[in-house]
Amino acid sequence: MRTFTILLALTVACARPEPPLPAELYTGGDGTSCDQAVVINTRDHRRGIHAERDWLQRQQPGSRLRLQALHKGGSKWYDVLSYGTADGQTRQVCFDITAFYGRF
Repeated sequence: MRTFTILLALTVACARPEPPLPAELYTGGDGTSCDQAVVINTRDHRRGIHAERDWLQRQQPGSRLRLQALHKGGSKWYDVLSYGTADGQTRQVCFDITAFYGRF
């Protein structure tokens, strides 16, 4: 019974949504191209991934991630996300993930 209680507690803890992230986590451009990338200002990989999703939902409520691609440009690393908007359009956003890419 103790094992079941611990597993249930872990499941509930993992299922909780993450708190909103501070706006200063995002700098740079609007993400319409990698020249105008949204810069994610964290060195923590998990928080960086969460920040991409958080930014997308703040800017495009109701959007759905379709594809994700890693891109290297010079000394920078980018995540290019293709997503569907709430009204059915397909768009892309580019994030500069240099600060956290490869840090686990």
